Amino acid sequence: MDIIRYFLLNVPKIEHYPIKLNCIWHVTNMNSDLDNKSLKAVLDQMQLSGILENDNCKHINSISHQVVKDTKDYLEIEII
Repeated sequence: MDIIRYFLLNVPKIEHYPIKLNCIWHVTNMNSDLDNKSLKAVLDQMQLSGILENDNCKHINSISHQVVKDTKDYLEIEII
């Protein structure tokens, strides 16, 4: 959670709800399973950091996932 908190330091508080999340999973190995990727820790830390009010359906009404081949593994989240 400390690592996630570090990457969220400059993310502003979300003011308008509901939001949609577009999750772009950058992976080095295209044989990895998308169903093994999890947003739980990220969304929980967004709440603890005061960025996200709640991660229930009232606040997030859509989550999409896509995978991109890259040289590093990381998650990019677009908040709409």
